[in-house]
Formats: sequence, structure tokens, C-alpha cells
Amino acid sequence: MQLLTRRGKKKYDIVQGDSAVADIITIESLQYDLNSIEAATNNFADGNRLGEGGFGVVYKGRFTNGQEIAVKRFWTRS
Repeated sequence: MQLLTRRGKKKYDIVQGDSAVADIITIESLQYDLNSIEAATNNFADGNRLGEGGFGVVYKGRFTNGQEIAVKRFWTRS
């Protein structure tokens, strides 16, 4: 398997073999259910708000295992 990764403007590195597959597996493993995210952010409490951008508000949170996270909650209009 071969993937291209972007490195700066119009420059690409080729990632080959098991490394590319491992990266995909790692990315997929970063998916969490909404209940876990709501619990980590105290139901998206204002006290956990870090800021906002063009598509929504960013909140900080912490899972029960101690891992800190940042979550963007998209606005319905985006």
C-alpha cells in the first residue's frame, strides 16, 4: 500500500508498506462515542471552552483514564 502525504506547498512524501497501514489504524482508533466525549467535557460546559472558529466551538476535556482532549463541536449551520 502506498500513500502520499503533503509536506509544505506542492511537495509530497511517499509512505509505503506497513507504516501507511499502521497510520490508518491509529487514526481510526481515535474515534470515540458521543457519550464519552460529553462526559469528558462535562457536557460541553462553558468552563471548558477554549475558543471558537469558523465552524464551531472548541472544548477541553479529560477522559477517565486521564487523557486530555480538545473537541470541536460543529455548529448545525456548518
